[in-house]
Amino acid sequence: MIDEPLLSAKELASRLGRSRSYVVWMKRRGFRMVAQRTTLTAAIAWLAKNPEPCKRNQSPTVTRRLL
Repeated sequence: MIDEPLLSAKELASRLGRSRSYVVWMKRRGFRMVAQRTTLTAAIAWLAKNPEPCKRNQSPTVTRRLL
């Protein structure tokens, strides 16, 4: 088994060549970071299934309660 470093959101964004807000969008769309850490392999696998986490016309995973 290959040991991969666990990355924070800031480190993951840097490795992906994206901004930190891109990782926030990934999390909003369902990407899980256990204890706020993940591996690069897990992120790349998730992005292969969810290629556009920042696309605005997708339905959000969390709905807001209307007053």
